[in-house]
Amino acid sequence: MKGLLRKELLALKSTFSILVIFVLVYAIIGVVGDNSSMVSGVLAVILMMLPANSISYDEFYHWDKYALTMPISRQKIVQSKYLLCFLLFGLFLVVGVTFSGLLDGNWADALFTNLLVAAMSLLMSVIALPCMFKWGAQRGRLVIVMLCGVAGSWMAIVIISLKARGFGGDMRVGEMMQGILLSDGILLGVALIVTAIATIISYRISCNIYSKKQF
Repeated sequence: MKGLLRKELLALKSTFSILVIFVLVYAIIGVVGDNSSMVSGVLAVILMMLPANSISYDEFYHWDKYALTMPISRQKIVQSKYLLCFLLFGLFLVVGVTFSGLLDGNWADALFTNLLVAAMSLLMSVIALPCMFKWGAQRGRLVIVMLCGVAGSWMAIVIISLKARGFGGDMRVGEMMQGILLSDGILLGVALIVTAIATIISYRISCNIYSKKQF
């Protein structure tokens, strides 16, 4: 498994350098604009897209055919993709919490917000992974885009509904959502539980799909 995970990281090595520059640019913008959510937003997109890029590289270089000639089970190959997602999840938290905490000075809120965003991003990734194993990376990306559209539409409906009921006033949307939707960490707890359950279901579906896939 260590070798498979190393292969995933090496395959994305060229992408990482570009992404680091991308994150640094948005970090500078966030510091100038005093907006700690800039980096978290970028990291959320990275967390969703890198697993798709990994599968896309495998398809382009026909890596699966080569891997299956070695003493590597199909289950291990699937596991490596999910481990990559969790590794990115951890990286997200370290970078996101550090940036938000240093910029805002509130480490508890930084951990809370970034953990919530990372959980939602991870949820979309694990939902899309079985689709990628079944139909390929390109269609998997379309699933992620559709999920983002659904999530964005849901958030817009919630915000409009709250404002229609007199919530928010002149407060920023982020403060309004934190004060109303994120109180007592209920949403965070639900997000983490749903993500954990979705990951287990997604993994089992992916293993089933990959075990029957012909290369």
